[in-house]
Amino acid sequence: MKSYINIDIALLILRVGIGIMFILHGYPKMMGGMEKWISLGSYGMGSIGIDFFPAFWGFMAAFSEFFGGLMILFGIYIRYFSILLFITMLVAINTHLSGGGCSGYCLYGMSLYNDHSRIYNYVYRQFLSVRCLKD
Repeated sequence: MKSYINIDIALLILRVGIGIMFILHGYPKMMGGMEKWISLGSYGMGSIGIDFFPAFWGFMAAFSEFFGGLMILFGIYIRYFSILLFITMLVAINTHLSGGGCSGYCLYGMSLYNDHSRIYNYVYRQFLSVRCLKD
């Protein structure tokens, strides 16, 4: 019985920490208004080739980070907002890996610009080497 209490406390600490982190990252984006949303939308979605409605995409990124952080913090609708946050973070990862914000960084000698296949291959091999993919 005691181990369940420890797990619940650990999950609560993680939920509160992650919620606060997303709130702090999403608040300036929400309060930035239309100019910030257009900038976010064209920067993030432009990295994957989607150039229409940049204000909508920027607003959705700001909305998912700010309100997703609030909902995770309070424990309300976590699954729904986790999907929004997951999509937002996938776009953010792609933006940073494709050269939008990782200028000059390298991962074990590999450039982080437009070399996705080598990076994904490297990560996949690392998973295989530590046997993370077994049943």
